[in-house]
Amino acid sequence: MVSIFSMHEQIDLNDGGNPPHLNQRIGDKYGIYTVLGAGKSSRVYGARVFPTGEEVAVKVLRENCNTSEDFHRLKWENEVLSSVSSEYFPRLIDFGVSSNESYLVTEIVRGETLSKLLRDYGRLAYRDALDVAIQLGQALEHLHGHGIVHASFSTADIVLQRLGNRLALTLVDLDSTTDSRSGVPQRLPLFGEGTSFEYMSPEQAKGESVDFSTDVYIFALVFYELLAGRRPFCGSTPVDMLNARFVDKPESIFNIVGEVEYHESLDQIFASALDPERRNRIESMSNFCELLETIWQLTAGCPYVNPRDEYRNPTTPVESTKASTTWIQKLMSFFDFSGR
Repeated sequence: MVSIFSMHEQIDLNDGGNPPHLNQRIGDKYGIYTVLGAGKSSRVYGARVFPTGEEVAVKVLRENCNTSEDFHRLKWENEVLSSVSSEYFPRLIDFGVSSNESYLVTEIVRGETLSKLLRDYGRLAYRDALDVAIQLGQALEHLHGHGIVHASFSTADIVLQRLGNRLALTLVDLDSTTDSRSGVPQRLPLFGEGTSFEYMSPEQAKGESVDFSTDVYIFALVFYELLAGRRPFCGSTPVDMLNARFVDKPESIFNIVGEVEYHESLDQIFASALDPERRNRIESMSNFCELLETIWQLTAGCPYVNPRDEYRNPTTPVESTKASTTWIQKLMSFFDFSGR
């Protein structure tokens, strides 16, 4: 039987389902009333602000993880959220230390995780998958614009909320991101906080430093799973799955999901983005997003509009559904990188 809880949530349940902060007040004003999630080094609680009653999310380090390293990681997440103001990330409210415990307060992100949706439905419809992928790409592009490499996201860190007939994305849990501007090569522990072998790049598997191209690779892993309902590289063990990244090619999306339009372009995109050599990948998340927005233009017949913007302004004009030669040429021009 497969548990619907993460390993760390299951540990909490096995211990009686009574985490230490329930029904307590943190920072003198955040009254904890429920558990929203759990990770290796922290728990995320639902809390009400005293005296306003506003509901917020409070991340608190676990009792055995209140080390200097864990504190600096939580503090770093606070710094990231304060600098990358965007609707793609939770709104930062507060950061502090109470009774020698560090905590981070954000808005509560409503919706379902992408991992749960894939578990329940197998895969997303083609247009939903493309929509979610563009939003995730824009979120990563926003991080990269601030010099931040994520390199540890997975479907469990992507929360989707239904807005009208579309899905709006929020990327949560940024404590394992790294600063590319530090001048120091950034390496993440092979199975440290936030890392998962299912969503690991070849360079991470080899213990090498991460950079923006690492996010391009992991993004492609997630996008492929959105379309196909399974990951591109399989194996009976974590080692087999990681080795497959170096020797196997991703199966054609068209072979798995025959109704996907422009499958030849998608296959070329995945072949580049999932190349084990960084220098052969799509050059940037900006280029990747432009590719996907071009495909959206070809399939939807109108420019891509973020679902939150469309929800606020539903009168966005729709262009002709006929794909212009200019858009097709623009899409194919991106494949000049294939000969590098």
